[in-house]
Amino acid sequence: MEQKTFWLETEDQHKIFVRKWDEPGQSPRAIIQLAHGMAEHSGRYQQFAEFLVSQHFTVYSNDHRGHGYTGKKQGTFGFLADDKGFDKTTEDLWTVTKSIQKHHPGKPLFLLGHSMGSFLARRYIQQHSDALAGVILSGTGSHPGLINQLGKGLALVEAKRIGKEAPSNFLNQLVFANYNRKLDNQLTKFDWLSSDREQVQSYIDDPYSGFVPTPSFFFDLFTGFDRMDDPDGVKSIAKDLPMLFFSGHMDPVGNQTKGVFRSAENYYQHGIRDITVRIYENGRHEMLNELNKEEVFADIVRWIHHVLS
Repeated sequence: MEQKTFWLETEDQHKIFVRKWDEPGQSPRAIIQLAHGMAEHSGRYQQFAEFLVSQHFTVYSNDHRGHGYTGKKQGTFGFLADDKGFDKTTEDLWTVTKSIQKHHPGKPLFLLGHSMGSFLARRYIQQHSDALAGVILSGTGSHPGLINQLGKGLALVEAKRIGKEAPSNFLNQLVFANYNRKLDNQLTKFDWLSSDREQVQSYIDDPYSGFVPTPSFFFDLFTGFDRMDDPDGVKSIAKDLPMLFFSGHMDPVGNQTKGVFRSAENYYQHGIRDITVRIYENGRHEMLNELNKEEVFADIVRWIHHVLS
């Protein structure tokens, strides 16, 4: 297997860092594009990418704005853009897709988004579902409801108080304070990510993970919740788009599965019928980094093979 890295320029002249994993000389059966979550980066998907390559896929993943090497180049972690950051970050995924299409014409493409990446993917399919053979949503959740408006208001107040590009411990605490609440034997504030202690410690030790985002980021995230469930946008999604949801049953982002099923039901009510939901008992937020991750890897590939057959 070989990993290559490169930079792509977006429509607003922004530079995003991209990783590509493949087997030299291999003609892949399909391409998997990954969209990572909040306060992490594409490099955390190395083991999953290696497995996919072993199964004859080629994998691409970019570091979002304000994350990983893209954020390092920007100079600010946890900051997407001066305005419309969520939609610009979604459009970055489309920039990567167009590069994939250029280098792999005619190959089926699957988009896998994890957590915040799943929210971006849900916005992406409102605009570009015809480019995909399927979409895979990991650790997703449903719209927070009326509290989302309060969150946006608090983010604007916080931006005036500390500046829109400063880390906001207040908003970070507001969002994540209860994520460990239903877990026993807590050792760290990130135990909700995975029951694999080594994976949690790796996240803590990673200098590009676990940072505190800015008020601007939280405003964009809360705006993204509105965008991903916009009824007109959802109506525009191709009705024959295969969708796979997977989540741990202890994932607080999915409200212990309630938000996952609510989201899947929303798509079903809009006429999308090829929907699979897979819940893993005792799993937490990062099923790709759980103790049974090999089972999860195999299930994802099995679903992709089914879609392609």
